[in-house]
Amino acid sequence: MLITIAMIIIFLFSCTGDGVGLDEYGNPTGSSSDSLIWNDNHTDSTSLTATLESIQTNIFDAFCAVKCHKSPRPKKGLNLEDGEAYNHLVNIESKEKPSMMRVKPFNSENSYIIWKLEGRTGISGKQMPLNQPPLEDTQIEAIRDWIDLGAPE
Repeated sequence: MLITIAMIIIFLFSCTGDGVGLDEYGNPTGSSSDSLIWNDNHTDSTSLTATLESIQTNIFDAFCAVKCHKSPRPKKGLNLEDGEAYNHLVNIESKEKPSMMRVKPFNSENSYIIWKLEGRTGISGKQMPLNQPPLEDTQIEAIRDWIDLGAPE
């Protein structure tokens, strides 16, 4: 029993750092503030376009599906993993606000995903991504543009 406790204590202290080189969210400092990085599989924000493929790679894979919106139990039933996002977003009622679609094609202003990403009054819960810095305006704008183009698959 004593050995187990000692091993746990050693493990806990061996995994902690002093926070040097990290911002307030635990992300590395010294990199471009133009591109928030939470997943090594992302591409930089300069390659972001208003297509589902680009949004999937640059936003959903890098921010959303990393921790919360992935199988086997995606938060709010919203799986944003590659190959799943479209069917969980487009013309699907929001669980938090059933009077709104998560993505309403041709109507970003009335798409709940935009409300959540912008942290608007009237959302349930908190702004997304949860407990992380908000997405940049250009990232939200790419999602908005994709929706206004009809949210093509």
